[in-house]
Amino acid sequence: MTLEMGKPLAQAARHRVTSLVAQATDRGATVLTGGSPVGDLGYFYRPTVLTDVPADAELTAEEIFGPVAPVTTFTTEDEALHRANDTAYGLAAYVFTRDLSRAVRVSERLDVGMVGVNQGIVSNPAAPFGGVKQSGYGREGGPEGIEEYLPSGASVSRPEHRRQPAGVPGIFGRGGWQKGLRVGRALWLAGPMETSTGTGDSVEAYFVCGTPRTGSSLLLGLLESTGVAGRPQAYFRAPDEPAWAERWGIARTDRGGFDYADYVRAALAAGRTDNGVFGAKLMWGTLDEVVDKLGVVHPDLAGDDLALLHRTFGRTRFVFVRRDDVVAQAVSWLRAEQTGTWYLGGNGEISGGGGTGRTPVFDAEAVHRFVEVIGEHNAAWESWFAAVGAQPHVVRYEELDDDSGAVVAGVLAFLGLALLPGRVVTPYHRRQADELNRRWIARYRAWAADHRPAR
Repeated sequence: MTLEMGKPLAQAARHRVTSLVAQATDRGATVLTGGSPVGDLGYFYRPTVLTDVPADAELTAEEIFGPVAPVTTFTTEDEALHRANDTAYGLAAYVFTRDLSRAVRVSERLDVGMVGVNQGIVSNPAAPFGGVKQSGYGREGGPEGIEEYLPSGASVSRPEHRRQPAGVPGIFGRGGWQKGLRVGRALWLAGPMETSTGTGDSVEAYFVCGTPRTGSSLLLGLLESTGVAGRPQAYFRAPDEPAWAERWGIARTDRGGFDYADYVRAALAAGRTDNGVFGAKLMWGTLDEVVDKLGVVHPDLAGDDLALLHRTFGRTRFVFVRRDDVVAQAVSWLRAEQTGTWYLGGNGEISGGGGTGRTPVFDAEAVHRFVEVIGEHNAAWESWFAAVGAQPHVVRYEELDDDSGAVVAGVLAFLGLALLPGRVVTPYHRRQADELNRRWIARYRAWAADHRPAR
């Protein structure tokens, strides 16, 4: 193997490298190879590896800018992290391990801007490039690089002046408008890991969030069929929880209820695939119910929605499904409410597939109410995401209907997951919209035009 090595930038740079190596060896470091300049032509320095480097050696805390690799040993993970963070600089760090959990855990505790896992190159155009501490501020690349060129602003209101849309509880979250500082890091993995389904930036749980009739059931089935994205269902819809508890055989209390911690454990077991990823669906209104119940299980985190979700489900992300044609969504919602048929096909749902046998009847005012509720609930989700500092992956129904494969691929990439070789993504649900939906949409648009408020 032939390796080409460049030289330090100038004579002063080579002299600094020489001084750092000399200081380390004076304090007990051993030169395994290299350790000296090369001739007088140019400013070359031999590639150097030092072992037994003491913690107080200057080169363990300084940017060397030369071909020197100091090697130190450690006994525990905490000791390694302490040594890595005990410096005024923080551009990049590198972790080599076969353990995915350790890779993520250690990278989150390293006080640097970028972490390379099982690879030495951390630069990627899609990821933010930059450091912390004396390694500088600001980012290049990724969305964060674009944000450097955009002005920021704030809108502040007094808590007593908060107003929420009718029927949309908790749109402002707990404690009014909040926006926290988000510190993000892209984790890029290479090399052998003890998983065949993750790209390294994978999560432990995700929620498909939205409003009814956005194709969420179709998306859940497609994601389950991947075999790597959990077995997502509407596990936390309050009216269905007793039926799920019965299916899972959860012990009942003296009053006929069940312990919510037991329920969550059973949901996690049912909703995980073999790689440990959990998926579930949350409609607006269900979120507050879930975090309120989790606040009883974890009282130390009560009121902190995101912390409760992370404590309960692990590293959690959100997929936000919505529909551009809100009128079509409202018509579909009304028809499902009237007939009791929320999906065709399905894959183990606890309710919504039987139907009532009732004939659907057009009701323009009901459609209009659903149009308004959809707008309010979408706004509520967006406000909550902003309040907790979460960036959801947005899926539009129209894109899902047009190219479900591309949408699923986008969700998997967002979650840091990859399909197993030979796996085929298969829909479990069938289309419900038909000619009746199209006629109702046309009738509503005509009704809305006649009832448009005068200016």
